[in-house]
Amino acid sequence: AYEGSTSYLDTNFRAQWERNLRQFRSQHPSGSKYLSETWKGKSRFFRPKTRAAVRKSEASCAAAFFSTADVVDITATDDNDDVQQASALFWKHAIDYRLTKSVPWFLLTMGAYQDTQVMGACVAYNDWDFENDRPGPEVIPLENIRLDPAARWTDPINSSPYLIHLLPMYVHEVRTRWAGAGLSDGELLAARTNEWDSTRLVREGQRTDPKEGANTGIKDFDVVWVRRVFMRRDGQDWVYYTLSNQRLLTPEVVPVTALYPWLKARVRPYVMGISVIETHRNYPAGPIELAAPVQNEINELVNQRRDNVRLVLDKRYLVKRHKQVDLRSLSRNVAGSSTLVDDPELDVKPLEWNDVTSSAYQEEDRLNLDHDDLMGTFSGSSVAS
Repeated sequence: AYEGSTSYLDTNFRAQWERNLRQFRSQHPSGSKYLSETWKGKSRFFRPKTRAAVRKSEASCAAAFFSTADVVDITATDDNDDVQQASALFWKHAIDYRLTKSVPWFLLTMGAYQDTQVMGACVAYNDWDFENDRPGPEVIPLENIRLDPAARWTDPINSSPYLIHLLPMYVHEVRTRWAGAGLSDGELLAARTNEWDSTRLVREGQRTDPKEGANTGIKDFDVVWVRRVFMRRDGQDWVYYTLSNQRLLTPEVVPVTALYPWLKARVRPYVMGISVIETHRNYPAGPIELAAPVQNEINELVNQRRDNVRLVLDKRYLVKRHKQVDLRSLSRNVAGSSTLVDDPELDVKPLEWNDVTSSAYQEEDRLNLDHDDLMGTFSGSSVAS
């Protein structure tokens, strides 16, 4: 199940996710001509329209969720039932307290929404933190979840015959939680190195993978990968943990309701959300993917115009070979400087370019409008246009 779902994800979605992440970070996609040696001396600017649009969408999301002091509004279905009214009042204050005091609700909400904008979907795990006696929800990176490709698009989490969650855990946490498993250093080392992920590296800006662990020599602080597996068999969901693909950690496979007694049958403690509806796709395209062609066209237009302006202001020259021409002075082209030549008419010839016209700026304005339409955001300049 893991290998099949991973192969499907790698083949169909991983490259697009990484392009989305680079675009969100205002970086040209891998393989772009702007990253080649040919474009080293040319303009390679990335106009951050995508990041600006996402930030505006996040502001709208924050206003929708947090514009009032009360996080939730709970009322009784039957206003004439005193018990329902008392229950609604109690749960309103209880949930308001949890989402304000003991759960980082703002970070979770905005993080999940950002995932839908960038990756196209978000996944959250909902559990209870028994050590601190409070809710323990967390937003999961999309690349750490494995689902069956044939799951229903309306409910991929619960319709998939399996769900595999890749968990990064410290060695000391694994040894404490599964103390009776008798884990060897070799098995832990294999679980540390098995889950290299290119999407995670792109999200970090191609920096060192933070899940590799610090090279401090303290093995208990190394990060290893554990898999939480939900598997459906004979109409019932079962759950167990494995140390990467090395060995089983839990002493036995148990029904989901044994670990999560508040869940109904055939329901898992995960939820998946999207911000763009795209029928019959478990991983729909997000706004960043939809606007990518327009963003690329904006970058192309801006860089061409910048190159044109540079050539107009700082010309190129044809210089005759083997002549006594001060090439360093010519290439610097500093105002008020002198360039030594034998015959300026024959040895050096400037190349002339026409200045870019206002039509380039008008075209950029139209591309900005197209981008705002796709992303669903409107700036002051867009309204004026």
